[in-house]
Amino acid sequence: MFFLLCCACFSRIEVITKDRFNAEFSGKKNNDVWCFLFYTPFCKKYKENYVALEQADVLTDGAVKYATINCQGESLLCSNFKVTEYPSLGFWNRTKFSDFQEPPNPSRIAKVALSHIRTNGVKEVDDFWIDDYREKPSAIMFTKKKTIPGFWAAASRLAPPSKLRFGICRDEDLKSELGVTKFPSIVFFNKTHTVYHEGDFSYRYIKESVLSFLKGKESKSPVSSDYHINAEFPEVCYDYSISCVLSYDNFVDPKLDLIKANFKNNPFRFFVGIEQFPIEGAERGDYVIFNAKKPGIIIVKDIAKLTTTLDRVLDGGAKFSPLPKFSYYKEL
Repeated sequence: MFFLLCCACFSRIEVITKDRFNAEFSGKKNNDVWCFLFYTPFCKKYKENYVALEQADVLTDGAVKYATINCQGESLLCSNFKVTEYPSLGFWNRTKFSDFQEPPNPSRIAKVALSHIRTNGVKEVDDFWIDDYREKPSAIMFTKKKTIPGFWAAASRLAPPSKLRFGICRDEDLKSELGVTKFPSIVFFNKTHTVYHEGDFSYRYIKESVLSFLKGKESKSPVSSDYHINAEFPEVCYDYSISCVLSYDNFVDPKLDLIKANFKNNPFRFFVGIEQFPIEGAERGDYVIFNAKKPGIIIVKDIAKLTTTLDRVLDGGAKFSPLPKFSYYKEL
């Protein structure tokens, strides 16, 4: 089940102290990947980094843990990580630490965090799989990539091998023998069913497909067409390099098609739909421009004014209103 978080006043971001860190990592096996936000009180851009973590947390949906560390109060812990700038982000997976040397962007934070997950849960598919890939329920990613994607490594932790084996196949011949027609694809096999993952290759969608397959239910992973649907909001819009334009209606105005075509080479992504509309306060027929970096919205009541407003977004003259300060989730 997917949940869409728009304003994260309710947050799962933990606070790590030296005692908490030692309790979490000392003397026991811990395979969790953590993303830490190191800061000092009143440091600049703390809020931007914190919001980016909250949004990345939505994208990784439990596969990665997130926490803040106050380096004024926990100077020894921060010095152990050799942190010298505040705020800054870093990843810890028990065996090594690596810093994040990019501006905060939730989509990038999530991708890099997932890449730190150990891949030992994913096995290379070989000839031996052919004999029992239905007797032993199997989830196989067919790809030409040489590395195991972080989202697939994370997915392999969703079930023990006794319930579902996770494999990766790069062999064209094996792909054909297993009845798969294209690279890339993700396919689930058991004694009675072959199920293709139909959504985007994003962790939340793949998690939904895995859990649905295990329960024998139809996956709810969203599949969009020319316009994005609201279920894709976090994956598309939690990227600081773009802005999203959401039409709060099930009808696509022909004028919107023209506007979308005129801005196709610009950093805008267009949505249509009323179901699970992610922005509180909008009314049916409104157009909402959302920017995750601010974070903020612009509500446009008249489509005749949408082009001019998008031009102002591009040239920096647009005025965004803050998101509501209360938190809410919408079930997808």
